[in-house]
Amino acid sequence: MSYVAGSLLLHFGSEFDTFKAFANLMSREDMIFNFYSFDMDKVNVTFHVFMRLMKEKLPRLHEMFVEAHISCSIFLFEWVVAAYSNIF
Repeated sequence: MSYVAGSLLLHFGSEFDTFKAFANLMSREDMIFNFYSFDMDKVNVTFHVFMRLMKEKLPRLHEMFVEAHISCSIFLFEWVVAAYSNIF
């Protein structure tokens, strides 16, 4: 979270404006909030949706994941956090 706050501070300049933007960003009930709050029930829903979409859109890759007993949880959490952090 400090990377997000630091990036916002660089863009806004004012600590007060940065705080408002950061508070608004973290108070929303969306994927980034769920990942940073470590609400694992909601994060697991995201993992499940990812795997269902992979099964639908990339069936061969999904089959390989299943055969190798690979869960998206080993990489998806870091991808989402990095993607949302780096967009700032």
